[in-house]
Amino acid sequence: MKLATVGTSWITERFLKAAVVTQGLEPYGVFSRNIDKAKAFGAPYGASVFYNDYQQLLDDPNVEIVYIGAPNSLHFSYMDRAIDAGKAVICEKPFVSTMKEFQQIKRKVVEKRAFVFEAITTLSMPNYTSIKENLQKIAPVHIAKVDFSQFSSRYPQLQAGERTNIFDPAFSGGALYDLGVYGVHLAVGLFGAPQDVVCFCNNKQYGVDISGMLLLKYPDKVCNITFSKDTHSTTITEFQGEKGYLTVRGSTGRCDCIGLALVGEDEQDISLEQSDNPMEYEAAAFVKAIQNDDWNYVMQALNQSETVMDILCKARKSAGIVFEADKA
Repeated sequence: MKLATVGTSWITERFLKAAVVTQGLEPYGVFSRNIDKAKAFGAPYGASVFYNDYQQLLDDPNVEIVYIGAPNSLHFSYMDRAIDAGKAVICEKPFVSTMKEFQQIKRKVVEKRAFVFEAITTLSMPNYTSIKENLQKIAPVHIAKVDFSQFSSRYPQLQAGERTNIFDPAFSGGALYDLGVYGVHLAVGLFGAPQDVVCFCNNKQYGVDISGMLLLKYPDKVCNITFSKDTHSTTITEFQGEKGYLTVRGSTGRCDCIGLALVGEDEQDISLEQSDNPMEYEAAAFVKAIQNDDWNYVMQALNQSETVMDILCKARKSAGIVFEADKA
């Protein structure tokens, strides 16, 4: 299946690298407002068609799948138009900016039976499956501390007065939507929808959250999700149960290092070997779903994304974070 990408960001390049090694997926086209930039970006990965008009991409009958790696606020419009054009869509996290946008996309996905996916590496990683399986060994779990804190190289620019997309509410930026979304997906995948959502954020003087904590309350547990782009951290996630604990060291987007300690026993490394590029797993899963016409997979993934978007929007309301998209 021929793939066309939207955007020339580092995350789009990482997806192109994954596409190159994914059976059934062929890098074909790249869209950028700067055609020379599109060529320089896509040619090394085998792309041969380049567009500086998004409609040209949508009108190209050879394009079967569109990957959207544009700024968050543009996800909805790019996705909406791609669905109307009959393309399968892989949209980078966060899926959209608001629940209103989500409901419009969901309605169209169901009406057109469109194959649309949110690209969130966490749920496709081999170690995510290992976490789900091994949590049962320490159950019941009562406390989850999930962390994705990563000092941003662009934070000093923000402090100096330079606004970038990732820190701009006009582009639905901020640490919650950039990093916190991984922890929310992890929590929802493991525990489902919470009863209550409370969020506290720092540095709103910039008009957007730079770091914060999100609390999810379940009937028998509390999940604390930390996200930060202005601090340094060991980035350790821990699930605490009555029969032991399970740790995840490093990014919740990768879940690379998993440790399990049962009561009275030393911690054991239960990590599975994973590729250096986490996007290879989600790319393979999406292609498989399309090739097998697996509509159940599409709807399960969409329902997961809906729960996550509901939590993110409630968190923003709790923390007083307002995007331009909220005014639409």
